[in-house]
Amino acid sequence: MDTWHKRWIPILLGIPGFLVVALGETWAQEGLRLEQSDVELRASVGQQLRWSYRLPQRKGQPSPGPLLLGDTVVFCHGGQLYEATAATGTIQRRMVLPGACTDLVARAPGYEVRCQGGSGSYRWERVLTLSPGQGDPGTVLPSEFPSLFALKRQAEEVAGKNPADRESALSRLEQLRKQDPTNPWIDFKRAELLRAAGQEEEAQRAIASALSLDVRYDSDLLMLATPLMAFSPEASTQAFRRGMKRLLERGYEPELATTALIPMVLLGRIAEEGKPVDLGNDQDRARLLLRAELLLDLAPNSEGSTWFFAALEQDAVRRGDREQAARWRPLAQRTVGTSPFVPTPPESEHAGVWVQFAAALAAAILACTLIKSIRSFSLRYAEEAPWWKRANPFSRWDRRELIGFLVAVAVMVGVSWKAAQGVAILGAAASAPTSLASGNPGHPESRAYLDASPDGPTTRFFRAFAAHRAGDLETAERLYRQLGTPEALANLGAIARVRGDLTKAQELWKQALGRKPDLDAALHNLGQPTTSPRAERFRRYQVDAPLLAAPSEQDWGQLWREHVATTTSTNPLHISSLLDSLYAASSGEGIRLAPVYTATLVDLLLVGLALLALFFPGKLEPGKRAWALVGAGLSALVPGASRIYGPVSCFVGALVLFLMAGSQMLASSEGQSVTLLGSLSGVNWSQYHGAALVKPELASWHGAIRWWWVLLLVNLLLVLAFDLRQAFREGREHPG
Repeated sequence: MDTWHKRWIPILLGIPGFLVVALGETWAQEGLRLEQSDVELRASVGQQLRWSYRLPQRKGQPSPGPLLLGDTVVFCHGGQLYEATAATGTIQRRMVLPGACTDLVARAPGYEVRCQGGSGSYRWERVLTLSPGQGDPGTVLPSEFPSLFALKRQAEEVAGKNPADRESALSRLEQLRKQDPTNPWIDFKRAELLRAAGQEEEAQRAIASALSLDVRYDSDLLMLATPLMAFSPEASTQAFRRGMKRLLERGYEPELATTALIPMVLLGRIAEEGKPVDLGNDQDRARLLLRAELLLDLAPNSEGSTWFFAALEQDAVRRGDREQAARWRPLAQRTVGTSPFVPTPPESEHAGVWVQFAAALAAAILACTLIKSIRSFSLRYAEEAPWWKRANPFSRWDRRELIGFLVAVAVMVGVSWKAAQGVAILGAAASAPTSLASGNPGHPESRAYLDASPDGPTTRFFRAFAAHRAGDLETAERLYRQLGTPEALANLGAIARVRGDLTKAQELWKQALGRKPDLDAALHNLGQPTTSPRAERFRRYQVDAPLLAAPSEQDWGQLWREHVATTTSTNPLHISSLLDSLYAASSGEGIRLAPVYTATLVDLLLVGLALLALFFPGKLEPGKRAWALVGAGLSALVPGASRIYGPVSCFVGALVLFLMAGSQMLASSEGQSVTLLGSLSGVNWSQYHGAALVKPELASWHGAIRWWWVLLLVNLLLVLAFDLRQAFREGREHPG
């Protein structure tokens, strides 16, 4: 009996207290008032603040919500969706949305989130129906990359920037960590502060805490890989591997991540501000080699990776490490380099060279025409000539110069047409949304763009692949069946595998191999050996999903051809508008170029005058020596204007102008490109891959471009030896 009293009486007495607490919480939640600002979410009951949650600062439209659904608070902040307990504000779940949240409403049995984005013809909107603790947006990467920095900014803003406030900052971070266990940057910031205070053991424990994140948030560890190098290469590798596996499981395609934004955002800068990375330093080289391994898995074809791998190859050659040099050499040659965002077909490969040479030739034609016309006043008509002949400056040119001028104009038109073909394709590629070139084809923005693109076999394959990656298997299956290609058969097999029909899946993969024996997706899915980097990556990260046949580099090129064939006119007069839009996109400013149509009319007028002079020549004799001396002086400044060059004068001038412009582009693009297009599409790679990596030696024709000024000296000597001597001789023979 005594035992019974000791056991049950405390329990019976505790029931009323439990009921009071539980009902009190329920009543408090019913009276809970939620207020969300740009920097904070506050929950109050009456005048009493129950809890608050610090949000990272952001600009733009205010976030909708928050909602109180039973014992759960749901709120958005930019591209992040949160679920928190109403009683304490502890974050229970955080999800990445495909874009900015524009509406958040209660919808039984849960809630509805509306996201939208895009621009022009490929605006998109997506409505997600979720419930507390259930449902998943399935986002791989958001379309708004700045939202990926929100978690980092949150930790930095809570910590503050005052070194003397370290203890208080650690206390604030600890409080935030308990409230939000989904943000690994909180523990990383704690580790930085603890290391600065000399508490290395505590710092390492904070790093271990950051890496103990729930698997649902592993993709957030990717951005920690580079800063973790300062703590431990092993921790950096672990963070990257977990994040990479999570991305691959959710449909990320590294080979399709061709934009530089992916390594720039997810890997960040390897060099600290003002501390260049030195390949001659063993520690720095180890960091760079680790960076290379990360880049190979994350975005091997991204812009700028060419120069990174080429620099590693050069360093290996200098050190005599043939094995490493052989490894990096094909990667340096294979990767995209400075093409804008995505791979383009061969006709656009040298578009920058064609554009720059056409511009140089046009400038040389105008400069030579002006100087030769001034020089021609040293000649006079030996007989009476009509006014239209006397007023035509070309009438005083010799026949060789006239033929050379007309040939130069014809070549300029041909080069401009060639440039226009490449420019049209580059324009189509540059207009594609970032998500399409970010390894994220299933994103609503990518799908909206592809749906709005002109129809064609390759476009349909891209649509099917995007639908597949988005989880829209019905649409993907319908499009794959229409195509009937080996890649389509392999991906139909992947759909059958996901639906549980392994027999049908294997049959489809075998059919695909029968038509294309080296198809990596079918080989991998059937367990057969393949050297494909995609298949090897799937094995290494133990991704439990079938490998899809992805669009190849040739498919990218054909996609732009189909786009240009029905939407774009390859008009040479459109070149300057593309240059202006490319420059505006990269710098926010436009190029102040002379109107191309006005320049074209001037060229047509000059051609007409040259033809008149060619077919209706006049008899000339030496005139005033002063004009000859002025012409010779100007010819010394502008190569190609001298009489000694004859029919190739405009081409000589164009060559010098091309090399001068190339030298400037080489310097402004950190050695990446000798053309304006390459310079405009490039960024400061050294900030992200190490300041000592990109060198002018990596640019083609660097030798000729570096010594362009020698042509000016040669031209000066030729003018002194020919034009000035001839001018003085003519002056002695015809002093009038």
